[in-house]
Amino acid sequence: MSRAKVKFSFPFYIQGIRDYDLTKKNFWFDSNVEIAWSHAHKEYQGSNDTLVCRINITKWVEGENLNLLQKISKEEDLGFAEDLQVSRAHSIVPKLDGEPYHLPNSQYFPQTFKSLKSDLYDEAKSIIAAVTEKIWWLTGRTGILQTYQSITSSFSFDDGQTWSPMPSSFIFCVARAQQKPRLTDDTWTAIKDKSIELPLHHSIFREAWGLRTQNSRSALIMSMTALETATKWLIAQKGTAVEPYIVEASAPPIFKIFDEIIPRLPYTGFAKDIPKKLTKKCIDEIKKSTLKRNVLIHRGEMLKFSKGIEPWLKLVKNLLYYIDAIAGYDWAWSHVDQEMFE
Repeated sequence: MSRAKVKFSFPFYIQGIRDYDLTKKNFWFDSNVEIAWSHAHKEYQGSNDTLVCRINITKWVEGENLNLLQKISKEEDLGFAEDLQVSRAHSIVPKLDGEPYHLPNSQYFPQTFKSLKSDLYDEAKSIIAAVTEKIWWLTGRTGILQTYQSITSSFSFDDGQTWSPMPSSFIFCVARAQQKPRLTDDTWTAIKDKSIELPLHHSIFREAWGLRTQNSRSALIMSMTALETATKWLIAQKGTAVEPYIVEASAPPIFKIFDEIIPRLPYTGFAKDIPKKLTKKCIDEIKKSTLKRNVLIHRGEMLKFSKGIEPWLKLVKNLLYYIDAIAGYDWAWSHVDQEMFE
């Protein structure tokens, strides 16, 4: 059975990024996935603070799917959906000779092609999430992902020299920063460094932040989980005598870990000079929120925050970056409110 290597290219947008020189910022996500950056045209996006990120995935394709892609690349009739009216069921692609090429919507393609589309979508979606969440973490920003439909995806048989359109109904994502981050040279280096991975506690916190307006109960539980996960992650990294606390059922409450255990851990380099003693106000907030979480879990009752849950979530975010900083990520200290310390 004949087969061919095909490069599929999927665009998504990160809005709210300040202008930046993107020279030599492309990199390989893994052996068959390339991340390519460019600025969006101001006329198209209406803004010059939008980056376009293309996920270029190379795969071997064979059989019926290969035959369909070859026909599309040659702008040939696919042999189905001819009886459909030219409407949303088709994408109209201008040919070089000026005649329109009617490409059916992907829902009219055979199941084998739909499976290929689904696999590509799942892979692209996971890469988009990994890249954008890493950017939010490195820049200390909160952001959101929104889905949208696009017909701008494409494929190439010659490693990107010439491109052909994919059928519509491929769904991709747009990411929007809620505060405009500036990407420094160090940020780009970290984005491309595969050894630097987004810590689990930030992924959990991002979910908590996203729930703050629609489900404050879940946001509280997840924020406390993020905080507990972060402290255990830190203790495990240090490999000290307090490590049993991360597995024992009798682990001390989270406020005691901040107040008594974290200051006793061994530190080197920049982390050694970072303050370790939180203010009484900060410790009290951790105590009160722990009580609220426990009451919620055991009684199903949500004790209200006097100013809503958002101030608590902002404190958690600061504490997470504090933990990152003393764990060895020096850049994280710039995202910490130093008024938390005595």
